[in-house]
Amino acid sequence: MKDKYQGDAYFKEVGIESLRSNYAMAGGHIVTTDRKEGVVGAFNTTTHKFDWVHKE
Repeated sequence: MKDKYQGDAYFKEVGIESLRSNYAMAGGHIVTTDRKEGVVGAFNTTTHKFDWVHKE
């Protein structure tokens, strides 16, 4: 999800920096987690931002 349209700072701010293959596609979203932080989020593939983030 880190791509040329977003810097690393956005992902650090949100709390999801996963580059692993643990994700699911759901409509126009990539639902993924960050194993270190216990965070789940839905990344919008159109806007290149997270629509929602849940922290455990």
